[in-house]
Amino acid sequence: MFDFFRSVCLHLDRFCHLSGDCECATSDAVKKMSLPPVNPYLPSDTMHILTEEVKEGQDANIVPSKVIDNSFITGWHLLDVSFKVPRASIFLSLNSPISDQNVENAVLLRLLLETLEFTINEKRYMAEEAGISVEITNYSFLSPCYGLRMLFFGYSSKLSKLMFDVLNALKSLNPSPEVFDMAKERAMTDYRNRRFQLSYLHAVLSNTQFLESPFFHHDQRLEKLSEMKLNNLMEFKQKYLENLKIDSLIHGNIDQQESLQILQDVEKLLECKDPPLQLPPLTMTKLPSAPSRILHEQLCPCDEHLDSAISLYFQIGKTSHKLSSHADLLCQMLVKEAYTQLRTKEQLGYIVSSEVHSRWGVLGIRIVIQSLKPPHELEQRIESFLQSFHSYLQEMEEETFREHVDSLRTKKLEPDITLEQRSSRLFHEICMREECWDRRRQEAAHLKDVTKKEIVELFRDHLAPGGKNRRMLSSQVVGQDAISKQAHPGIASKEHVTRMVGDQNEVVGFDKILTELERYEPLRS
Repeated sequence: MFDFFRSVCLHLDRFCHLSGDCECATSDAVKKMSLPPVNPYLPSDTMHILTEEVKEGQDANIVPSKVIDNSFITGWHLLDVSFKVPRASIFLSLNSPISDQNVENAVLLRLLLETLEFTINEKRYMAEEAGISVEITNYSFLSPCYGLRMLFFGYSSKLSKLMFDVLNALKSLNPSPEVFDMAKERAMTDYRNRRFQLSYLHAVLSNTQFLESPFFHHDQRLEKLSEMKLNNLMEFKQKYLENLKIDSLIHGNIDQQESLQILQDVEKLLECKDPPLQLPPLTMTKLPSAPSRILHEQLCPCDEHLDSAISLYFQIGKTSHKLSSHADLLCQMLVKEAYTQLRTKEQLGYIVSSEVHSRWGVLGIRIVIQSLKPPHELEQRIESFLQSFHSYLQEMEEETFREHVDSLRTKKLEPDITLEQRSSRLFHEICMREECWDRRRQEAAHLKDVTKKEIVELFRDHLAPGGKNRRMLSSQVVGQDAISKQAHPGIASKEHVTRMVGDQNEVVGFDKILTELERYEPLRS
């Protein structure tokens, strides 16, 4: 090795016309040099792609099979080489009933995530250099997440090695006080910064806080986080690992036998012994019987934000393939018209959006605006728009209606573009405990025969002013511009809630109304 470096230096000396020996060719300097360590995640064979038997039916080859199912772990597998790449995905959801038991445990789960992230930094870097990625989270917008969720993507030959290295890091996790302090500071910074989010995000958060259970506000989390010590984290980690119920999916260029062995080794590694406790129910608030309106007003947490915001949520009810497809179609029409009227013509603000909101099996539609206008005026503008949109729907030509239908059906029937996209879609079904692998195709089938009358009735009953089944939650955030101009009457305190059912209005406390309202049937865990 020394002769090699000396030879290189001599060539450089001649080329650059340098005098004397090159300094870097001395024996001491060369001895300090070393090659980087071998990357353990480099794929051993990037050309090996498994083969699979093609089954009859268009969707037959994208239906996972259950390879293990006991009280500790449920594992699904799908050999999928349709993308012709030697890649795979391994998804693990490490569910534990203590994760969201209270706000303290929710904070400790966040600290567990942060300390684990610090611990595996070097492994993550080496894996990414080798074409493998890992994502770890403690929350999901789309499906239930009762703990840490680990997602591994990349070349299949070393994917399981990275997974076991991360699981071993979690099992043996014993962070130093310095690492714990860094993790705590990162979480604190995140919780503090949420106060400075845009006004419309606070309005959407208000919707979530009112509707979902369990839910812990970032202010509650921040207060508890300051009390947490390293010993609290270690005690939580032990209890968390002792009460695991694991959902998993192995998808891509890994065969069924290898997948079964991987999942059995996971169960052995995590030493699952006693059957875990029942996972807590996830429920949605059932808004009062229609017609009803609940108003939640609050001052913007950030004193520097001038804009106000409103998030109007219209609750439709328990979801189904048919109802979901009809709501998607209605919202597709609504989005374009709302943007044209409220943003372009009336120029209320840059942020004007509407979307279908589906959470824990309950369906709704949400309209969001951020503007310098006060929230009560924004609600009036939305109500006026909804009235005109009702007429627009009724007068819509059949040809235009069918164009909307065909456009949405085309979107729903679009194939998955990547292996990772397909893996995420399948794992969503697993975590929801519904296993409806052809959900998009079923929803597209319901659109085939949908009529304009059905969509008009859906809008008239649930969204239009005066609708017989209209149940609305209005979350309003009052910005500094409205406060300074005294343009928003009635909010003398930090926040208050008004319940309006029929002709009766009642100002109630936030906690009080949540305890009084019914909840939908819990999502199956």
